[in-house]
Amino acid sequence: MAAAAFCVIPLLSMPAMAENPLPRRLPAIVPAIALTALRDTNDANDFRRFHAALAVAKSIADVMPLGPQRNALRRSILIYEDIDIIWSFATRDRYGSYFNDDSLPGMRDRLNADYPGYDDFIAEYLVADRKGNALYPTAETRAFLRKQLTPPATKKPFSDKLRDRPRLLASRNPR
Repeated sequence: MAAAAFCVIPLLSMPAMAENPLPRRLPAIVPAIALTALRDTNDANDFRRFHAALAVAKSIADVMPLGPQRNALRRSILIYEDIDIIWSFATRDRYGSYFNDDSLPGMRDRLNADYPGYDDFIAEYLVADRKGNALYPTAETRAFLRKQLTPPATKKPFSDKLRDRPRLLASRNPR
C-alpha cells in the first residue's frame, strides 16, 4: 500500500507548460493514500521510504485548496515532521538512541509545548548521564508521536442517542 502513494509523483512533476497540472479538487483518496504511506513506512521502520512519502504528502498539501481536508492533512504532516526530525537524528547520529538540548536544541521544549502529556510520558524513560544531563529516548518519543496521530475516540452526541432510542424500543416490542 505504501507504494500507492508514489503514483502521485508524476502528477506533481509535470512540465511547467501545464498551467493546472492537478485538478481544482483532489479526490479524497489522494491525501488518504499519502497518509497511509506515511503510517505504513513508519510502522515498518523504513526511514528512506518514510522520508520520500513525507515529501509527497507535503507536495499534495501544497496544491490542495484551502479547507478542512487540507487542514487535517497539514496537522498530520506537522506530527510526521516531528517524527522525521527525531528519526533523522536517531539514524544519523552516533549516539542517536537518546537526544538532549545539545544534540537537538529546543526539541524537548517544543514537544512538551505542542503535545500535552509528553513530559509525563517521557519521564518514565528519561535517563541522566554522569553530569546530570537529561537524555530523552528517540524510540519512545517516536512511539508517543505515533499515538498523537490517532484521533481521540469521540462520544456519540446526546441528541443522536435520543434519535436512536425509538428504534431500539420498537425493536424490543413485538407487534
